[in-house]
Amino acid sequence: MDTIKLETEVKVATSIREMVDPMTGKRRIGLVYYQRLSNGGLIARSLSEATDKNILKRGITERKIYLPVKIITAETT
Repeated sequence: MDTIKLETEVKVATSIREMVDPMTGKRRIGLVYYQRLSNGGLIARSLSEATDKNILKRGITERKIYLPVKIITAETT
């Protein structure tokens, strides 16, 4: 089996505005972000219309949301 090592540099999100497209003022649909879990692990997620803004804001306040330094966008349908 072939394996690939992936490395992504991330930073702690400081504002929900980092998840908004500056040109349109709307959410960056498909934006990949990471959420720190209670056990210390990370889970990859992607921003959608259904993503709860208040949960994101709380995660940012608690320093549990990380954004890739280089934006990654997931395919959405």
